[in-house]
Amino acid sequence: MTILSLVVQGTTVSSMAELLGLAYTEKESKFEGALQDKVKSAFTEISVTEQMLSDGSTLNKVSLPDNTLVVMVCRDGDYFVPKGNAELHMGDKLLILSDRNDELQAHYKEYGVEDIISFK
Repeated sequence: MTILSLVVQGTTVSSMAELLGLAYTEKESKFEGALQDKVKSAFTEISVTEQMLSDGSTLNKVSLPDNTLVVMVCRDGDYFVPKGNAELHMGDKLLILSDRNDELQAHYKEYGVEDIISFK
C-alpha cells in the first residue's frame, strides 16, 4: 500500500502543481561556472597601510586602478561592504577584486603593501 501511494503521489505531484499554478521554471544563473572559466578578475587581500591613508582616511581617497573594487573590509573580526565614504583604519583587511592586477600590484608597491594574499 505504501509503495502504491508513493508511486501515485510521485507521478502526479508535478501535474497537480502545474494545474494549480504552483509550478515554476527554475532560472539559470549567468554567473555559475563563469567565474572560474571566463572571468579574468582576481581577488587579493591586503592590510591598510599608513601610506594608503596619507591623502585621507576614507576609501574614496585611496587611488586604485579602473575596474577595481574593494569588495569587503574586515576590521577587528567584523566584516562590511564599504562605500566610498567608508573610513579606513590602519590594519583593516581589504578584499579587492580587479581586472588590472599588474596595475594594482604597482599601487600596492606605492602604498608600501608587503603582505598580499592572491586568489581567484
